Amino acid sequence: MTSPHTRKTVMRRFIERTLKGERLGFEAYVWASQRVTGLIILGFLIIHIYTLSSILDGETAFDQTMRTLERPIYKLAELILLWALLFHALNGFRLILVNLLPGMNHKKLAYVFSLISLILVLISIPIFL
Repeated sequence: MTSPHTRKTVMRRFIERTLKGERLGFEAYVWASQRVTGLIILGFLIIHIYTLSSILDGETAFDQTMRTLERPIYKLAELILLWALLFHALNGFRLILVNLLPGMNHKKLAYVFSLISLILVLISIPIFL
């Protein structure tokens, strides 16, 4: 039995293999994207709370903050956030399906749910822009 100190974590193996230029399967990138989108969502929540706290400085400060968020760069950030949320949610659903129904083709589901998240974001572009 190997000790916890000698075993490499999944994340460490992923990073090492990526840095070596090894070709990884699509599902490895979906696995990494699940972690990255989780961090994006966490970052959004922190920024969202900070932004809403501007109301404590008065109505004028809050209105100024809201005007700032109408800039095109923030609209693009909203689209990226939407994709991150959709991807994260759909991939989480895929993981639930794979655990409940072990016979499912998890690679095919990874492709399908990734494509669905992308299509939904593309459809929503007119709403954000």
